[in-house]
Amino acid sequence: MTRKTSSTPSTAESASPTSVPPLVVLQCAAVMFVGTMFFALLDSTSKFLSERYPVWEILFIRYAAHLVLFVIFLTATRRLKSSLRTARPKLQLLRSALLIFVNVMFFITLRYMPLAEAIAMIMLAPLFVALLAVPILGETIGKHRIITIVFGLLGAMIVFRPGSELFQPAALLALLSAMSYALYQVMTRMLADSDSVATTTLYSALVGLVITGALAPFNLQPIAPNHIHLVLLLGLLAILAHGAIIIAFTIAPASLATAFGYTSLFWSALFGLIFFGDFPDAIAWCGIAIIAASGVYLLWRETHHKLPPTPLHRLPVPLAQTRRRDDENGF
Repeated sequence: MTRKTSSTPSTAESASPTSVPPLVVLQCAAVMFVGTMFFALLDSTSKFLSERYPVWEILFIRYAAHLVLFVIFLTATRRLKSSLRTARPKLQLLRSALLIFVNVMFFITLRYMPLAEAIAMIMLAPLFVALLAVPILGETIGKHRIITIVFGLLGAMIVFRPGSELFQPAALLALLSAMSYALYQVMTRMLADSDSVATTTLYSALVGLVITGALAPFNLQPIAPNHIHLVLLLGLLAILAHGAIIIAFTIAPASLATAFGYTSLFWSALFGLIFFGDFPDAIAWCGIAIIAASGVYLLWRETHHKLPPTPLHRLPVPLAQTRRRDDENGF
């Protein structure tokens, strides 16, 4: 019996779903674990500064430091000119503007809520991504994803306990921030097919600097000398955090990459205790555990069941070559 060969690998890719390669899962997990650590440090620094300075001022300085440091890096690596070219400028602008909205809502939330509880609400974003990925990215959804979303929302209600001091307008802002952040992540996934990580990171800083620079002068407050290093740290952490998240969304499906974002619950609890002396109580931990369990279950479903294959151009070279040979040999 002769094997059926195919000269069109792309057709084979779209016709037969396959599980995400284990190496890609491990790479995505490692990148997201480090990225969420940087994000938790970024949020911790933001919480400290947002309690002392106007939000727009902190965001402007953060984006300015972010842009300067990143431009220096791109110039040193001779990638500045190429990074300015984007195949989807409108989507880059919309995504970057949405990120500013997310940051403003979250900064305000951090002023009035403990770090761990605030980030727990943001961790609803992966569940919203699972919904948005259906109409926008063409990914599938079933009863298991719906169940994880319902349980995630239940966990959020337990964390904020209607009637308690945590259930305040800031909690609604956190929910709005989570929804917006989910849309931002989906847009990041869309751009991963056309633009490089450097391009997307650069546009985030450029658009952020322009918008916050137009609004910051209306509410300025001098930065204390002993806080200047923290403001500069915001820029560096923003580059590291967003760069890691973009890389994770580049190498794996959106639903898989976002599932690993729940590791930020660990970092937020740790840094909240170290820097602010805050630690969730037993009831809050129950809600956080439900939110995390929803993400873990979603992860298990995505890695143990059929998924649309990762495009060849996003796989590590050895895996891409192996899959191409399998397609050509009819496997």
